Amino acid sequence: MRRGSGASAANAGTARFLAGHRKAIRRAWMDRLLQSWSGDVRSKQRLLLREQRENGDLLSALIRRMSGKAIARGTPGLESVTGRARGTVFFAEDLLQEALCLEDAIAEALRQSGDVSVQQLGEALQGVRLELAHAMTAVLRESTRVYEHIVKSGLRGFCQFDAKGVIVATNAEMDRLLGTPSAVGQPLASFL
Repeated sequence: MRRGSGASAANAGTARFLAGHRKAIRRAWMDRLLQSWSGDVRSKQRLLLREQRENGDLLSALIRRMSGKAIARGTPGLESVTGRARGTVFFAEDLLQEALCLEDAIAEALRQSGDVSVQQLGEALQGVRLELAHAMTAVLRESTRVYEHIVKSGLRGFCQFDAKGVIVATNAEMDRLLGTPSAVGQPLASFL
């Protein structure tokens, strides 16, 4: 679906607003994250703050995209988010929480500005949600590629089966260990 020039102009205006209120949004975003994260919260916070200083972050990628600039592999902000997903401190649920908290922080900044009508607020938030969804999809796609490569080319056998015990996926090493060209579709119990 192609966006019309009105939507593009609205996104560009929202991007200017976000860039102008970046510090306040980041502060509210971090406050929300600290309240919602579980696990090693301080390590997550240090990692996110370091990445904001060095590479940009999800907010930077969002502003870039809403300004009409492409977000591709290697884009500052998006690349650091993707890298976090591969780390030992962050998990997929943390990235989702990060996006939700950012959306909340942006909504709060827009409401507090008093410069936007209820309709403009709704349109701006819809644009933010859409662009965050695009950014998170790119992060998940990249993470999926990495894990698929690890599973396919790994030295350890990998086998995934459904609730009935039927094998739905294997890598080459598992097929070798099971002594078959492909174990997919066969009951796991037949190999035990």
